[in-house]
Amino acid sequence: MSGSGGIETMSFSNAFFEELGRSPGIVSVCDEAAERIAEIARATAPVKTGAYRQLIEVQHGKRAGRHASEVVAADPGAVAIEARFGTLARATLKAKLR
Repeated sequence: MSGSGGIETMSFSNAFFEELGRSPGIVSVCDEAAERIAEIARATAPVKTGAYRQLIEVQHGKRAGRHASEVVAADPGAVAIEARFGTLARATLKAKLR
């Protein structure tokens, strides 16, 4: 126990978490989750012209040195569609329940 009321201090190795975030297992889990969300979003997207649904995609990149997968809708009207229907937000919640 420390002298601060029993609270221990911890330090984390940023290098460890950066390496972990780039590891093949973590990259695979992130990519699979993003693809699952994108599939659900496409299946539940409102369809007027089909453009919104067709332009839902997964983008891969790095954030703070770690792998990141992001589901985006590249349709110019995506903000308005998402505000009204919440397609990507709902797909994320549905994917978590599987």
